[in-house]
Amino acid sequence: MANGYAVTNDMDSPYQLATMCHIESANIQSRRVHMSLIKAIGIDLAKLVFSIHGVDEYGKTKLN
Repeated sequence: MANGYAVTNDMDSPYQLATMCHIESANIQSRRVHMSLIKAIGIDLAKLVFSIHGVDEYGKTKLN
């Protein structure tokens, strides 16, 4: 510990990531979208989280 803060190597523990995934999966289940409506999916990968964006054949957002 340095200056009251834990020293890390910038890697997240598996427990933290599992908790974040569980929380987000609970949010997604309340926003179900028929996959037949989605024509394209984009995935934005980041260090800690990722986001998914889906559009229909007209470019209208169906999953965000």
